Amino acid sequence: MSLQVQYNRGFTLLETIITISIVSVISVLVIPFFSRFLIQNALMTSYDTTIVMIRKAYTYSYYGRNGSNWGIYNNGNTLIMYSGNSYLLRTVQYDETVTLQPKITISGLTEVNFTERTGAVGTAITFTVNSPYQSKTIIINKLGQVY
Repeated sequence: MSLQVQYNRGFTLLETIITISIVSVISVLVIPFFSRFLIQNALMTSYDTTIVMIRKAYTYSYYGRNGSNWGIYNNGNTLIMYSGNSYLLRTVQYDETVTLQPKITISGLTEVNFTERTGAVGTAITFTVNSPYQSKTIIINKLGQVY
């Protein structure tokens, strides 16, 4: 006569509850860090996009594209690059619009206009790209160069 040992396969209720508890605790700890990472990434993306738009407007005005000044207008979380002496007197057909990432704001900048053929702005301009966790400063000197 031989005895057969039968093994139960699967998880017990206790093992399942412990596993779910551990995953829940890890999730609660990781979500705030991941959220902060996403916002910091959005800040860097918006900062880089703003710098690119400013340099593009400077270049267009320096080389006299369309025979006019070029500028940047900040409309909340939207940046508009325009051709003309001001945003109100612009040539609308040349507008280029970029929407910034959510939770990102720009303070200290409403409008900057680069002079045709020189790219100068008259006086130095300092403004900030902000997120809930940090901010990045952009400086445009009176010659139109971005730092």
